[in-house]
Amino acid sequence: MARQPDNPPHHRRAIQITALTTAAALILTTTTACANQNATPATDPTNATPATTTHPARAPAPTTAREHLLALADNVTAVPADAHPGPYTHTHIQLWARSTRSVIPFDIRTWRHPDGSATVHERRLPDRPGLTVVPDGSDRDDLAAAPVRVDTRPASQIPAAVAEPIATDPAGLLHQLHTISPRGGPTRLLTAIGDLARDHYLNHPQRAAVLHVLADIPGIEYWPAATDIAGRTGIRVQVSDSHGTTALIINPGTGELLALTETVTTNPPGLWQYLLIVTRDRVDRIPD
Repeated sequence: MARQPDNPPHHRRAIQITALTTAAALILTTTTACANQNATPATDPTNATPATTTHPARAPAPTTAREHLLALADNVTAVPADAHPGPYTHTHIQLWARSTRSVIPFDIRTWRHPDGSATVHERRLPDRPGLTVVPDGSDRDDLAAAPVRVDTRPASQIPAAVAEPIATDPAGLLHQLHTISPRGGPTRLLTAIGDLARDHYLNHPQRAAVLHVLADIPGIEYWPAATDIAGRTGIRVQVSDSHGTTALIINPGTGELLALTETVTTNPPGLWQYLLIVTRDRVDRIPD
């Protein structure tokens, strides 16, 4: 996310330089003639051995979904919030979630303390009939302006997805994800990643570990460009099975999750949830 060359010297200065140059040329010619009498014959350039230039080998470009995700994991960059001491994790999400045969839009801000206490500001719109249409973002402004309900809970009454700290190694992180979704196939694993990002602040190493976990999911698909309903671009990964499809849109530079889409094929088929992570950061206090 050409300078112009210097102007030519003054004409009078040019005459002085020309005279000096002529005298120097006469001295140089005499000196060169004497030196050439004892000079060693020059080497014929056509017989000289050409110099060898060595270039560093380039790594092959990623071709599979796994290779793309591992390359992203190796190049994830830090963001300012990674260095913020907190202690609060602040998340702002917008969520379109299934309720029987309708979808309920939510706007939720959460300030969570490491001791488990939390303050939640929740807004919602009336149920939207139908399950076949994925949200397009057209109701986001209405959602943000809806009446707010504030809920403050003491420690452990608003449980997070997992107990912190979040693992920074892929094996440890995978174990934590399985505690969120102990049963189910690869699609549920992507949903668990969405739950983790919704409830916790994931720092630089943790975001890289998420990409490593994604790289090892069998059958995962990869698209280099996708856009969420807030207009943000990222990469898209997706897993499908007999129960449905779950897809994530991820910022390729920072590894931050932007959005999750989950659709199901049964009971009845259609949208299960669309999660948009608007903001995720660390703050030192809950605003008034």
